[in-house]
Amino acid sequence: MRRLRTMLILAALAAGAGVAAYQILLTEEARASLRRSVSQVKDTVETLNDKLGEHQNIDIDRLPNRQRTNEMWDALGY
Repeated sequence: MRRLRTMLILAALAAGAGVAAYQILLTEEARASLRRSVSQVKDTVETLNDKLGEHQNIDIDRLPNRQRTNEMWDALGY
């Protein structure tokens, strides 16, 4: 339990340092460039996922577990 708490504290400190560095150390131009880069990476990952799904001929709506899950949600009234 103590190790988990230590890891959570370290993660929170690292996130805080990242936010502070983003706000204080980066210029507006650098922030805009970083946002564009993140957006490009996100678009690339989405494109790759779409292409891989097409290549494997996966139809998400026809998966057996998905159909069963939808039936269960319908039975619950959602």
